[in-house]
Amino acid sequence: MFADNDWYGHKKVILQYCNIKKKLPIYGTLQHGYNFNWSKNILAFKASKFFKSAPYYSWNNFLKKNNKIKSLPIGSPFIYLDLLNKNKTYKPKGTLLFPSHSSPEYPQSVDHLKLIKYTKKKFIGPYKVSLFYTDSLNSKIRKLYLMNNFKILTSGHRGNKNFLNNVYKNIANSQYLIFSEFMTPTLYGMYLKKKIGIFEKDEKKNSFSLFTDKAYEYFKKNNPKYFNKKLFSKKDIQNNYKFAANELGLKFIKKKTELKNILNLNNNYLIILSKIIKFFYDLKYGKEKRGNKLNKNFNRTKINSDFFRKKNINNDYFD
Repeated sequence: MFADNDWYGHKKVILQYCNIKKKLPIYGTLQHGYNFNWSKNILAFKASKFFKSAPYYSWNNFLKKNNKIKSLPIGSPFIYLDLLNKNKTYKPKGTLLFPSHSSPEYPQSVDHLKLIKYTKKKFIGPYKVSLFYTDSLNSKIRKLYLMNNFKILTSGHRGNKNFLNNVYKNIANSQYLIFSEFMTPTLYGMYLKKKIGIFEKDEKKNSFSLFTDKAYEYFKKNNPKYFNKKLFSKKDIQNNYKFAANELGLKFIKKKTELKNILNLNNNYLIILSKIIKFFYDLKYGKEKRGNKLNKNFNRTKINSDFFRKKNINNDYFD
């Protein structure tokens, strides 16, 4: 229905789990990324101005204190995908690096050279890097990783229906995961019980990325145990799994029939209504908002300084 329901391949996984082959719209909004549980962000959530009765399908019950929106916890699509993949086998090998990434709306500048050097010094190969689509368009970034013997992986543009499947496969086929900030795939790696490390600075305390936001800094301040250390021990891996299982909403995972009913996938009236809303939404905002492929000249949203700001650092090599 709304544009973000078509992002990152989450809807495809949900429909596949429910044994639905048709490309049905969902009446409501699917949560498509991790919320850092900053109270100001939680209270800022509100119902769509188009249809206030349309529910927000969250991973867990983090919105329970917000009475401005109808939130229904159903668990993360990633856990449903894990259930679908339970009989598949993978061959974990090497280190997969996740640099901080840009999005179609917001920029992120990363000192990729320092990040490459740090990764090769501290972790074992073979080396792979997961570049978000907006960053993979940059030929300088791609060349830098290829010159340093990194295999470049990208899960596709955010409208790619196989995006989540690609992320899952890349993580499952890696032994170590290194992140330059805590991000949604960090939770995925934790849930799959991978050895992870979140390093925002090199040994000289130079930051790898340029931008941050208040919600993220709030999360980091309240969860220092996850940062700037290798989380490789059995105890670390188990603690990480418990945290990820809670944040991804493991206890809210539904059986197929129940999930179909919650999402109104058997309700012909709401399916037709969703298609109508989708038509007028695309007419107003354009289909590209659903995540069509971007070119190097895509436009970005103006930065909201209340949430998004530069770090207080001095570093000359950023792309």
